[in-house]
Amino acid sequence: MKADAGFTLFELVAALAIAVPLLAALAVAVREETEAYRIARQRDALESGFFRVEKLLERVILDSESSSWAPLFRIHQNGKVRFADGSMNPVLQVATKRQPSRFSDAITSAALAVEHTLSIVSGELNGEVFSVRACPRYTFTAKAPTIRSFLGLTADAMFEVLPSQQKIQLGRECRNFRLRATTSMFTLKASSRDLEAMRFLVPIEELRTLYVDRNKEFRYLGHRGDKNIENQALAAGIKTIRLRQDLILPWKIPFLAGSIEENAPARHEFQFIGSVARSAHFNFIANSP
Repeated sequence: MKADAGFTLFELVAALAIAVPLLAALAVAVREETEAYRIARQRDALESGFFRVEKLLERVILDSESSSWAPLFRIHQNGKVRFADGSMNPVLQVATKRQPSRFSDAITSAALAVEHTLSIVSGELNGEVFSVRACPRYTFTAKAPTIRSFLGLTADAMFEVLPSQQKIQLGRECRNFRLRATTSMFTLKASSRDLEAMRFLVPIEELRTLYVDRNKEFRYLGHRGDKNIENQALAAGIKTIRLRQDLILPWKIPFLAGSIEENAPARHEFQFIGSVARSAHFNFIANSP
């Protein structure tokens, strides 16, 4: 019995001598595969984050394509998000983590529903309120958007104006509106004379600022006149975004370029070139359908 026990112990020691190196090698292989998988997932997430942020920035150029005469996008360097008149946007005074990072740029742009432009047929100014009756300039069968504000046009100026309703579902019929001037991220504030000279209302579907906050989150800040109506995170782990803009001469085609830096660290360069040259908004006013 003792001999058998000794033989069994010897066999166990021999088996362990063979198995332990194999198990160790297997553990190393599993660890390497796990690490490779983690790195691949991290790379995919990083590329996905870059792609998402890049696509959102590309919308800035795409918006300008639908309204070549409207005000271009505005870049706020070093996170100093300001209204068109230079005053500070309230986002600079919110909870610290949601404030724009001073190491990153922000950008403001607008999406206009030009095809649903309204022509003002009559109007009366009472104090700061301009009461108007406006009718669709074009005949469209597509569903009209829900909007929060308008871009008002005169022969030589344009400015954001607010209807008394918080939201308006446009339609094919003529409508009555009570409008007032407002401080805007997009344009300078209209004067009383500007309001009286207004002839067209272009629906603003979306007016937003894209920025990186101090918590390294890429955020969407929605505007209605002098108010911020929405602030939501779109992507995490974005360290900085640097932006620059220009017009390609002599065609006056808008150009947006920059870089996105992630925590990794990793850096991604991008550039977007528009396909429609800038033009005077008077052409839009004068060319009646």
